[in-house]
Amino acid sequence: MKKQIIYIKSLATSRAGHTILKIIRIILIGLWTYTAAIKLGNMPYNMDSMHKQFFPAPIATFLAYFVPVLAIISLVFLVFNLKTGLLLSIAYLTAIILFIVVVLSEIIAKETCSCAGIFKEMNYKGHLVFSLIMWTLAVIALYIYQKNKAGMPKTATRVGS
Repeated sequence: MKKQIIYIKSLATSRAGHTILKIIRIILIGLWTYTAAIKLGNMPYNMDSMHKQFFPAPIATFLAYFVPVLAIISLVFLVFNLKTGLLLSIAYLTAIILFIVVVLSEIIAKETCSCAGIFKEMNYKGHLVFSLIMWTLAVIALYIYQKNKAGMPKTATRVGS
């Protein structure tokens, strides 16, 4: 693990690091675009599945709208203000991970998923692995962004910053 951290540190300020940052940015934009489109594109399903969660009805209704709106806000910031977009992505993914951990720990009785599209068939362990990968990518991207901002020419780092 220590070797990977040293490698990421040296990679961060290289041109390859800048390319990796762009790739992760595109992946996260794709994730949040997909999330918003699936949730808003089938709002009756989204609303119904949120109400099957353990949340009280008013909170479930709020979350049915808030989740896709937060996805849109995250992707807009990823396009126009990368650091804020990465921070929002990390926070959003952290909330998802915590929710999945709560479900898997059986603190709550209900185990329903409000996901749709390709994620609908995924179990909670699969969701956890996917979310941890996305969270890790977002953290790496933020680290690379911070290192690039300090060590690379403005033209290479300011695009979308």
